[in-house]
Amino acid sequence: MSGKPFAPMPMLPRPAILAEKNIRETREGAQRIEALEERVNKLSTLCNALLITFQNHTGFTEEEFLGILKTTEKKQKEVVGCTQCGEILQRGIERCIYCGAPHAHALGKIV
Repeated sequence: MSGKPFAPMPMLPRPAILAEKNIRETREGAQRIEALEERVNKLSTLCNALLITFQNHTGFTEEEFLGILKTTEKKQKEVVGCTQCGEILQRGIERCIYCGAPHAHALGKIV
């Protein structure tokens, strides 16, 4: 014997307990998905209402609006890191959404 005390093996959860836990987590995940789907549907409805309002007030056609949307999407895909906290940010914002530091791009600095 080496003189080391015997360490008992940890108890493993019984299969029924694991199955119960998996079922609970699956239900919770399904509920989160349902809530997200509901939010997406509401946002889609809101976007459609805003598009109609925008078109009524500006006279823009749907094609012109889609052109603006594509340009905006392209700009949003351009990302940089915050010079203070290092989090990834989209170009064009004035302050870091994580730490509040002025965004270098907004200050006229090239990053």
